[in-house]
Amino acid sequence: MGYVRAFFEALPWTELRPAQDLVGQDSGKDDPARFVSCARTEDGSVVVYYFPARAVASVRLHIGDASKVSWFNPRSGKWNDKKPRGLFTPPDEEDWLMVVKP
Repeated sequence: MGYVRAFFEALPWTELRPAQDLVGQDSGKDDPARFVSCARTEDGSVVVYYFPARAVASVRLHIGDASKVSWFNPRSGKWNDKKPRGLFTPPDEEDWLMVVKP
C-alpha cells in the first residue's frame, strides 16, 4: 500500500474525478473482477486508469497522448516503459495503473 500511496501523492489526487467515458471496456463487461476504472482531473491534465489482474480495455486518448503514457506497478513501486499500441494490455497479468499526463 505504501507504493500506491506514494503514487497518488505524486499526482493531484484530490482533483481526480471518475471518467469512465474514457474506457471502452472489453474484459470487464462479463467479469466485474476485471473492470477497468478511470479518473481524470477536470482540466484533463492527468488521467489514471486502473487495470485489475488479467484486464484489457480500449482506452480513448487524444492524438499524441500515447507518447505520454506510463505504466506503474503497484506491487513494486516501479514504472514500466512499455508504450501501448491498439488495445491497452498491461505489461503482465497482474494489476497495473496507467497514467496519461503532459
